[in-house]
Formats: sequence, C-alpha cells, structure tokens
Amino acid sequence: MFFWKASVLLEAMRRYQPKTATILASLPSFGSHNFETRLRQGFPLCDNISIDYAVLEKAEGVVGFAGDDFGWNDVGSWNAVYELLQRDPNGNALRSETMAQDSTGNYVDAAGKLVALVGVRNLVVVDTPDALLIADRERAQQVGDIVKLLERRGREDLL
Repeated sequence: MFFWKASVLLEAMRRYQPKTATILASLPSFGSHNFETRLRQGFPLCDNISIDYAVLEKAEGVVGFAGDDFGWNDVGSWNAVYELLQRDPNGNALRSETMAQDSTGNYVDAAGKLVALVGVRNLVVVDTPDALLIADRERAQQVGDIVKLLERRGREDLL
C-alpha cells in the first residue's frame, strides 16, 4: 500500500516510465467525450508492469506500508486467494463440494457441482458459467496470457 502526492507520482512516472507517462499525458481530460476511446487506444501501448514495481518502489516521497503491518493483501492472483482461505488437513482450499483423494495444495471453486480430485497437487480449478480454468497454482499468474490469446482470437464473449 502506497501513499503519495499527485505531483510526486507524476514526476516519478516521467522519470521511471517515460513512455507510459507520455501516453497518459496525451489523454484528454477524464470527462471528455472521447476519453474512453483514447484510453482504449493508448492503454495497450503502455508498459505492462505494476505501478509499485515500475515507479513507486524507486520514487522518493512515497510512503509505503508492509502488507502484514497494514493488514492488506493484494488479491491479484489465484495463489493469493488460496493463501487467504482455510484449508483442509491436506492443504486444499475448497470453495465448493469436493472429494479429494491423495490430493494436496489445491484451490477449487466450482459452484453447484461436485469436484473429484484424485492424485493431483497444487492445482487451481475454477469453473464459471462460460469457462473452466485448470492451472498449476504456481503458474496461475499466466492466466493473463490466456486473456491476451482470447483477445487476439476475438473472443470478447469470454472476457
């Protein structure tokens, strides 16, 4: 969790992420009728890095709080969700009815159906009305790659 003055953030963006700062500075004002269109055009051109790594950890004049001290958890990944939930004696975090035999360290969320796990380790299993995700828990951040692939294939119905 970071706190900063707007002027500090803008200067840090110019210094550490000049390409992204230039793109953002070229946007019309937020209330402008073409803001959304221009943002959609410019956003994919920005550097793909979180602001904390790209700017805030390097900037002066930024106050940071450690996650444990502040009570904050950035639930930005399936692994983070897994870490927040209670787990059974085998380390499985189960948000739906699950039968697990010789299976450990899994996260399961498949509302309305029984999930049977047999001999699997460290998986993320998430069932939604239009898609099923099964991933190694340690690689679940790569779901973003699937999102990009869906975009390239024109599958907006799944985004």
